[in-house]
Amino acid sequence: MTGRLILTGGAVVAPDAAYEGGSVVIEGGRIVAVTARAYTGPSSPRETIMDVGGRFVLPGVVCLHNDAIEKAVHPRPGANLPLPLALATLDRHLAAAGVTTQFNAINFEDMPDKERTLAWGAALHDALAAFGASGDGLVEHHTLFRCDVRMAASLDAILARAPAATVPLVSLNDHVPGQGQLRDRARMVTQLAGELGSVAAAETWIAEREAFARATEEQVARSYDALGQLARATATVLMSHDDDSAEKVELMYRLGCRVAEFPVTREAARRARALGM
Repeated sequence: MTGRLILTGGAVVAPDAAYEGGSVVIEGGRIVAVTARAYTGPSSPRETIMDVGGRFVLPGVVCLHNDAIEKAVHPRPGANLPLPLALATLDRHLAAAGVTTQFNAINFEDMPDKERTLAWGAALHDALAAFGASGDGLVEHHTLFRCDVRMAASLDAILARAPAATVPLVSLNDHVPGQGQLRDRARMVTQLAGELGSVAAAETWIAEREAFARATEEQVARSYDALGQLARATATVLMSHDDDSAEKVELMYRLGCRVAEFPVTREAARRARALGM
């Protein structure tokens, strides 16, 4: 539109303050003023006043991790919607919630119970990239590459795709017992016993995962090394995931992670904050 558009009367959230009853002035498609002043009417024919009282006026939300894409495609087990429909619907839900830049979390791992496979992750990433390039979306879409650091194929799939991404963002995921969200073994037994039917079944499941963890330590080291090299050689941003101690945060920082995603203890969160993550 030509002229000036003034959004006035709402709760305007600025970088350093919030103005109840403030205004945002837009001209030529750009914000030219953010002010505590309220406008009661246009001062010239070139001005359009829009009363947004009772609403928030704030910058578009940049969301770095959202699993909603999985629900959009698989709203119920076995109910798999066509990707174009699912992505278009998700796009509009995000826009309605004020999100203008979305990093859609795509898992490059094999978890059949959650309908996650490497092939599906690759297909979802490709479909998302095509949707973003089409210009049909209301929101800017990117992939958050979730790497299973204990799975060589997950690492390879991400190394093949992340460098070409518009904004390459990689999260280092490690979901084995004894660390992160799964550091409390007794709690795990209680939760799993309800899901699996008995304490014995829960103990068996945990023991199998603990054995898997011991068998994959070398792969973790390879993943860390490869992703660290990727971050140093390209624009890829690494995010640590579920850090549970200051020592883990420091390890991730040395590796090249500059975002601490979901620290699960105050100790980890404080150390990440001190390091500027």
